[in-house]
Amino acid sequence: MLYLFVNSGWSYFYFIGGLSIIWCFVFVNVGSIFCGLYFLGFYFDFLFFYFFLLVFVIMLFIWFGFGGDGSYNVVLLMLSCFFSLCSFCVFNPVWFWACYELAILFVFVLLYFDSPYSDRYLAGWYLLLYFVFCGIPLLILFFYFSLNQSCFNFFFWSFSDFDGLLILVFLLFCSKIPLPPFHSWLPVVHGEASSLTSICLSGYVMKLGLLGVVRFCESLLGGYFLYIYISFSLFFSCAVLIACSEEVDYKRWIAGLSVAHIVVCMSCLLNFSVVWGVKESLLFGVGHGFSAAYFFLLVYYFELLGGTRHVSDTSSLLGVGWVNLWLTLFGFFFVCSMPPTVNFFVEVWLIGLHCVLGNFGFVCCLLVYLFFSAICPLFLLGTAYCRRLGGSDGGVVYSVVYGFLIFSFMFILLLL
Repeated sequence: MLYLFVNSGWSYFYFIGGLSIIWCFVFVNVGSIFCGLYFLGFYFDFLFFYFFLLVFVIMLFIWFGFGGDGSYNVVLLMLSCFFSLCSFCVFNPVWFWACYELAILFVFVLLYFDSPYSDRYLAGWYLLLYFVFCGIPLLILFFYFSLNQSCFNFFFWSFSDFDGLLILVFLLFCSKIPLPPFHSWLPVVHGEASSLTSICLSGYVMKLGLLGVVRFCESLLGGYFLYIYISFSLFFSCAVLIACSEEVDYKRWIAGLSVAHIVVCMSCLLNFSVVWGVKESLLFGVGHGFSAAYFFLLVYYFELLGGTRHVSDTSSLLGVGWVNLWLTLFGFFFVCSMPPTVNFFVEVWLIGLHCVLGNFGFVCCLLVYLFFSAICPLFLLGTAYCRRLGGSDGGVVYSVVYGFLIFSFMFILLLL
């Protein structure tokens, strides 16, 4: 059951006060990229404060929303959030790896014990292979860099002689985000995980890979290799979005959509010489985490309301009341980056910046990707609405005419 903000009258005060304090730190720190504060063996910089906001809000939701159950899954997810926060502010590579993997490990345990689905063991094997074959090589590389540099503080490392190994580190972190073509395991895991696990997995666990890219692959950002990889990922993401349009399971659908959208974070890093490139990437990551978490919560609400997460049953759920209709509408607008969401403004900034820099070939790739990333959720939304408009007393009847009109209207909006 959901006990969100009903346990205590002080919950609202704690929530608003905590968010205000976090944003004060973010705006105070927004003027510096490479400056931070060393305190009690931790390093607090702009990256910590951006991702702290995301994880802290998810922690509050888990605690006040599901803490009344007193179950072990809440404890495990709180531990996962805690180790995620630790990975944001440590500067020792071994401790970073330990906190990084522990944050994923607790989610992996929940995949087995909290999921009600029979195929969770197959999904668990996917996540275990991802954990072993990406985590162990990363630890070995961290030890090699530390011993070679005679320093266990990665802020003092120099990667000038390790370009080949650094590309391997970059690919390992890309597999943890995951970016194409390392994404195939994620929809399977989301499809078999519980909704609460999916909220955490897509809300902040995916952002840990972005954290590693910014921390360790600084010298690759803005380089020729990254341009080639991101251009490939944009076209690959278009194929993922087309495949998502045929998906009938909402959780697999939003998982594929999350994989396709996260590539915008990496596209912002192409302009590392521009100070705001890294910050816009992190800002998009925070917005991506909130939108994905909201939609997974919406799917969980659909399951409680109608006992299903099948796409074709959305029209029946929308017919229950106007509240459900507006909640669904906001959810679709969040995931397709409609204004006034923060992701929309980051995408506009990214297109404008590449136009100013004269990268018109990349702008064309980006525009094609953004068109498909917007049309995929809007098409599904139009399908749900046309089923609702085409309903009758005998049941829900699919209306091709309504579907064509709504799809055409949204197509014209995208062209504008």
